[in-house]
Formats: sequence, structure tokens, C-alpha cells
Amino acid sequence: MLHVGCPMPANTLFRSVLVLLALCSPSLAWGFSYSLPTDEALLQQSEGVLVADVLGHIPARDGELETRYRLRVIDRLAGPKRASEVELVLPGTFDAPSLNFIVPGVPQLVPGGRVLVFYAVRADGRLQPQQLSLGLFGKVRADNGSAYYVRSLEGSLEHGGNAWTRQYHAPRAPAEFEAWIRARATGAKVAPLYLRQGVRASALAKYTFSVFGFSTPGPGRWFQFDSGQTLSWTDRPGGQAGGGDSVQQLQQALAAWTNDPTSRIQLAYAGTQASSPVCTFSSDPGCFSGHVLWNDPNSEIAGSFSCQSGGVLGIGGSLAFSNGQTFAGETWYPRARARVVIQDGAGCFLAGSGGADGAELLTHEIGHTLAFGHSCGDSESPDCGSDAILNQATMRAFAHGDGRGAVLGADDRQGAAVAYPEPNPVDTTPPTTPTKLSGSPSGATSVSLSWSASTDSGGSGLAGYRVERCQGVGCNSFVQVGTPTSNSYADTGLVQGTTHRYRVRAVDGAGNFSGYSSIVDVALAAPPCTGSCVFRNGFE
Repeated sequence: MLHVGCPMPANTLFRSVLVLLALCSPSLAWGFSYSLPTDEALLQQSEGVLVADVLGHIPARDGELETRYRLRVIDRLAGPKRASEVELVLPGTFDAPSLNFIVPGVPQLVPGGRVLVFYAVRADGRLQPQQLSLGLFGKVRADNGSAYYVRSLEGSLEHGGNAWTRQYHAPRAPAEFEAWIRARATGAKVAPLYLRQGVRASALAKYTFSVFGFSTPGPGRWFQFDSGQTLSWTDRPGGQAGGGDSVQQLQQALAAWTNDPTSRIQLAYAGTQASSPVCTFSSDPGCFSGHVLWNDPNSEIAGSFSCQSGGVLGIGGSLAFSNGQTFAGETWYPRARARVVIQDGAGCFLAGSGGADGAELLTHEIGHTLAFGHSCGDSESPDCGSDAILNQATMRAFAHGDGRGAVLGADDRQGAAVAYPEPNPVDTTPPTTPTKLSGSPSGATSVSLSWSASTDSGGSGLAGYRVERCQGVGCNSFVQVGTPTSNSYADTGLVQGTTHRYRVRAVDGAGNFSGYSSIVDVALAAPPCTGSCVFRNGFE
């Protein structure tokens, strides 16, 4: 769902960074969405918790979707006793000869590292981290010399980012964390006093982890859009259990990207089928395709999502081939076979706000399959802060969850225009509305107006303004009186002693008008009374 360490193309001005894995073989850039659970909820869902050292991994073969790691068990904190060596399975591969699946947000484990794992047991006896990276902690050392357990969550989208559970993002003091797990596993009630809120993420040795290895992606795109092709999406029959009309949510998400007028993205819903199309070589018909698997039918995510306690909502991404191609003076890596898996139990989230929350989630996930990263909010992008444009982006790292549904923000559209520009884009985006309109007399028969300048993001550029006026207190019959190109205007030739009302709107090069500014009233002074003057606004 997120990206990890993605460099921005040199001429890219937008924040929704495009990502693609520049490996020596095809690879799949993935990510996951989650709602952070408490450690208590994570422990209750798990079959056990252990501390182990990473011995190594079993090399992957082409087409495999997971990596099997060999772990030496150091300590059992909860659950039944296990063998001294176990296998842990994580989604994604990184060393297959020609076809790899890379999952941003799910780390590679490096031999010699120490991990703490909340686990579930698969039918084949192998262990899976409960809720993917939410149940996997690596032991790292901070700049202050102290050791902490931390998660690797770059590459993930958080829903409910302002909830009280955000305290569980903090690093954990190892001895205290292990002691808490032991105590809770026996039913003892103890407070989680192991969280270290004062340890900043920047103080951790993020890029020298002995546990987590981060991939290095590069920019990616679907080159098929350049020739007018449409990326068809299918989904597994039945829809998401309890998710409302999940198929409609998917169609809304596809339409949000397709209806962007400044890009050549073309997506379409093509019905249901049982499995993802096959993509091994770039010439395979299934490579230019997308597929959604509802309810995690292949148990790729350990556990289930709960709207009460949280968990992983889904994972998704697209294949990435290593044969870089030049576009707009940059090297981009072709994408293929988009795929999204929605976790079982996540229907309660998708149905939220009448289905709008599910539509927002799918719009974000599909944005990642198009190779877009986050506009803001993760360790690889700016802080969202008070930046209105970044905060309105569907591709920010925290879901809005406010019922907005399948919509794109200005930053999303700008990113699409850079990666997938229309040869002759049609600008339908209006300029921003002028603000802070003010006016004052500038002589006996003139009025001087000024306002804060508008901006235009649609591509055609700001062309100017339209000034409208009506005469009389409380009047509303406005007529256009000026077409300035700057944010000021002088209205001349007026009658002394009259009052005028003004409003302004902006226009761009494509003829799109902004909304109107607020209205300002300006009264001109009456002329002095001469000897023949008897009446003027009453008796004198």
C-alpha cells in the first residue's frame, strides 16, 4: 500500500511519488492497509509468541508468492512449546531467478537478526506473523545505545490514524515487553508500561537494521495506456462478506481514476472470475489485467480483520519488470498484473459510511497498483501537517474515513498527469476562488479593488478575472465591468454619491470559472451642495 525508499523522478513536482522496483527480474510491488490493534488484541488473536534468531531463508523459485525463513527459537513467551527450529512464512520473494514478489510494508529478514513474532500456525505447520507486519517486531538499536522492538510499517496505509491506538506505534523496551506478554499469557492483569513514546523514529537505526532489509524501488508506470488500451479489472465471485455492494465500490474506485481529465488512465470493470490471470512473460494476455480477491480466499493474511480490534484490511500491488523504458526523459519500469486481496472480516469497514469507506480504500489501493506512492504521512514522504492539498489527497498515508468515497484530490491528479499525461489534455478544473476582496474610493468617481490571487492546477493556466458590479445598497443585478489579468482593478467614470457592490471570479485558459468572491460595498462621497441645491437625500 505504501512504497519504501522510492526516488522521485527529477522533473516530478507532485508529492504522490511513483514507485516501481528496479530489480534484475520482474517483481511485484505490494503494500497493505491496516487499522492498528492494541497489543492486547494482537495477543488474544495469536496462537503463540516467540523470540527467535533468523538463520536464513529458503531460496525462492520463479512465481512463488512467499518466502520461508528458518528461525532458531530463543524463548517462548506464549503458546505451546515448539521445536528449536521453525519456519516462518512472509508474503513476497526477492531472490527468485526471474520473477519476484516484493511487498512494501513486509520486511525481509536478515540472518543474525532477532525477531519477536505473534504467530498463527498454517495447515502445513509453518508459522505466519499474525496480521502480517503488525505481529512482527525486530530488535534494533537506537542512537542512544538502547535496544527496542519495532515494527516495519513503511509501505502500509493506516486507517484510523488519529485513534488512541496510535500509542502502539511507539518502540517497545525489550525486557518489559517480553515480561508483559508472559504475564498476560497466564491471565495476569498488567499495564503496558513498555511503550517508549519519547524515542523518536529518527533516532532508530532505520537503514542499518540487522533485521529488516528494505528494497530500493524506482519509478513505474503502465505503458499500455499510451496506445489507448484499457486495463480491465475482474473480481472473485460473491463480493466481500458484509461489505455492502463491494462490486459497486470497486467500480467507483476504477471510475475515479478513469474520469480524471488530465491523464490517460483507462480502467474498466469486466465482471467476475475465480482467480487472477496468469502473467509470466510480458506477452501474456493476463499481464495487462487487474483482479480483486475478496475475503482472503487463499489465507495470505494470518488472522481476520475486526472492526472492534483492528488488523490488516488488505494487501495489493502490481508486477514490475526490470526492463526500464524511457518516458519523458526518465527511466520507468513497466507494470503488469494488478492484484488486491481484501482480508476476511473487513466487510464491516468496507460498508462504513454507506460503502464510501470501502470505495476510498479501493481507490487508494488501485492508486498503488498504478505505481503511486504516498503524498504525505509516512517516513518516505513529507509530513501532512496543515498542507490542505496534501491532506486532501486520496494517496496520503492515513485514510480520511469521512465518507468522501472514491474521489481524487489535486495532488492525486497532478501525479496522474505526470505519469500518464494526455497528449492534448482537456482542462476541466476551475481556478481557486479569489479571496479577501476589498475596495475603496480612489477619487470622486473611481473605486479601487484588490483581492488575493487565484491559482490554477488544471493545466491551462490562469487567464485572468471577471469583475462584476451592481449599483445600490443591497442590489443583486450584477453585470461584468472589467477583465483584469492581475488581482486588482480600477473602476472609473462612476457617479458621485452612489454606492456600488462588487464581486470577482477567476477564469483559466480553458474557460473554467472559479466561484465568486465575497461581495464588497463601496460608497462614493456626494458632491458639495451649490446654491441651486435644495433636495439631496432629504432636506438640508
